[in-house]
Amino acid sequence: MSSLTSEFSSVRKPKREGNLTEPPFSLSTIKGRSCQRLKFMSIKPLRLDEIQKEIEEAENSAERANVYCPPSKEPRGCAPLQDSFDLNFSPLATPSKEPPCDKFVTPDNRIPAKVQCSVRVKPALPGLSAGSPEVSFRRIRVNEVGYVVLNELGKGGSSQVFHCFNPETKQHRAIKVVSLENKVSAVGFINEVKMLQTLQKCNRIIKMFDYEIKEEEKKLLVVLEVGGTDLSKILKESALNNAHMPLYMLLYYWMEMLYAVRQIHESGIVHSDLKPANFLEVEGYLKLIDFGISSCIQSDMTSVIKAVPEGSFNYISPEALSSETSSNASSPSFGKPKYKISYKSDVWSLGCILYQLVYRRTPFQHITQIWVKLSAIVNPDHKIDYPDAHWVPQKLINTIKKCLQRNAKARPSIDELITDYENMFHSLV
Repeated sequence: MSSLTSEFSSVRKPKREGNLTEPPFSLSTIKGRSCQRLKFMSIKPLRLDEIQKEIEEAENSAERANVYCPPSKEPRGCAPLQDSFDLNFSPLATPSKEPPCDKFVTPDNRIPAKVQCSVRVKPALPGLSAGSPEVSFRRIRVNEVGYVVLNELGKGGSSQVFHCFNPETKQHRAIKVVSLENKVSAVGFINEVKMLQTLQKCNRIIKMFDYEIKEEEKKLLVVLEVGGTDLSKILKESALNNAHMPLYMLLYYWMEMLYAVRQIHESGIVHSDLKPANFLEVEGYLKLIDFGISSCIQSDMTSVIKAVPEGSFNYISPEALSSETSSNASSPSFGKPKYKISYKSDVWSLGCILYQLVYRRTPFQHITQIWVKLSAIVNPDHKIDYPDAHWVPQKLINTIKKCLQRNAKARPSIDELITDYENMFHSLV
C-alpha cells in the first residue's frame, strides 16, 4: 500500500484554467505584446512614464500572486480518473494529454510512472500471487511452445479449458487440459482429437492447432481457437426475457446449425451429442465442438453400431435408446445389446434445439424423472406438445414435427432441410 500511496503523492496538480483570481490591474500579459500595449494606450491616453510604472508594478504583483486556483471548482481540460479497485483513494485529476491506462499488464510490461492509476492484480487461478503488478502467471507448454494462462473458460468432469496467450505469436488460444486417469473417458477425448484432425478443412468446425499427450503426467493438452458465447448461454438469456427470440435471429441460428452439421455428415461423421452447448460463436459463425462420442460411418454404410446409449437426455434420439440383440452366434457381440445410429439421429437432436428456439424449452424438459423422460422419448404413443406459436411461421413448426418423427427413415436429411429453407429465402428476394 505504501508503494501505491507514494505513486499518488508524486502526482503534480495541473494549472487551473479560467476563473483565476489575480490582483486588480494585472497587466502581466501585456509585456512583449505590442498590440495589447497599443490598445491600452489608445483607450486611456496617459503619459508614457506613468504607463511604464504601472506595467512594472503589475508584473511585480503577478510574481507574488502565484496564480491561486479555487479548490472547489473542477479544472478544465482534466479528466477525473476513478480508482476502480476499491483502495479508498479519492479520484485523481490527471491532464487529458496523459495516455490512458489501457495496456494489459504482464510481468514484462510494468506500468510507466507517468501513468497514474492504481492496480491490484487478482489471481484467476490457484498459484497466482496478488498484491503487485509483478506476479507470476501460470504457464502451459504444448510441444515446447509456451502459453501464458489468462483465465479459466470452463471445466468438466476430467477436463479444464483455459484462455491462454502465446507471447511469441501474439495470439490467443483455448487450451483444453484433460486428465487421462479414467480410461473410459480418456478414450472419448482421444477420439475427439482424431475427429478434429479429419475436420480441419471445415470452416464450421472448431480449429485444432496442436495437441500433446503427456504420458508421465497422464494428461492430454489440446490447443484450440478461442470462441465466444455458446448457444446454450444465448438460449438461457433469452428464456429470462418475456419476449420471444426475434424471427431473424431464430432463422440465423437454425441455418448456422444446419451448415455446421452438413460439413461433418459430408465427412462421414455422426456427432451423436448435438445440443446448444456444443455450438460456439466464433467470428460471426456457429462452430461445432465436442466430438467425444462422435462416430465415423464407413462409406458403404448408412449407420454405425454402438455398445451403449450415448447422448444428452433432452436431445438424444429414440434409436440411440432402443437396443437390438445380436442373433449371430459367431459374432463376438452375440447376445449383447447394440444401438444403431445414423445421420438422422443428428436430425432429431436439431429438431429438439429448434423446438427450444421457438418454445424456450425442449420437448421433454417438463418430465423431470430421467427414466420417465427416456421412456417418453422412445414411446410412439407419447405425443409431443406443440402449443400455438403465433410469433413464428407455421413452416417452422412443421419442420420441427418432421425432425421429431420416431421413425428415423421418415426424417428429412440435412441437405433437404437446407435446400428447403434456402429456396424459401430466394423466393423472398
